[in-house]
Amino acid sequence: MRRGFALLAAMLSMSACTSQHSHTQLSLNGGGQAASSSTETSPLISSCPAAIKVDDESVKSRPLNELEDQAIQGMVQSILEGSGPPVVFGGEAGGLQITVKRAYIHPLATSKSAVVVVSVTNEEGAQPVLFRGRYVGLNWSGTDSEFQAALKRALEQALLPLHEQLLEVCASTTEA
Repeated sequence: MRRGFALLAAMLSMSACTSQHSHTQLSLNGGGQAASSSTETSPLISSCPAAIKVDDESVKSRPLNELEDQAIQGMVQSILEGSGPPVVFGGEAGGLQITVKRAYIHPLATSKSAVVVVSVTNEEGAQPVLFRGRYVGLNWSGTDSEFQAALKRALEQALLPLHEQLLEVCASTTEA
């Protein structure tokens, strides 16, 4: 009976660890090293940009090696949709530059961990700001669609502060 309770407690504690997500905003200090940054510092966006340009420079490794750059760009577009400015891929666009620097997944037997690092540069040419998103969840069947969904959740976490700033800045621009 004690063994049954111990097994039940172990299983319940494992399930609590399998649905984590977080985002971190990083900025580069003068030495070129990443340092944690609070979102209460000066906002990245001071005015609503004309457009948001999205590039994907991430190196795809297994299980994402079949995923095309346009798929990740499409995920970013769907996340930022409705935040104000149009999202464009490639070419020249005056405004905000979003570059996906890293996008990878660590699949394990029972869980998966998706991590993304996104660089954001505003049109004034300021120092890029790095956002990191992470999602940990159950690995049900290890399918491509499951990995893509985890990657999108990590992107949502990374881009949440930017999305909120865009909504605030662009809404105040349209009201004026």
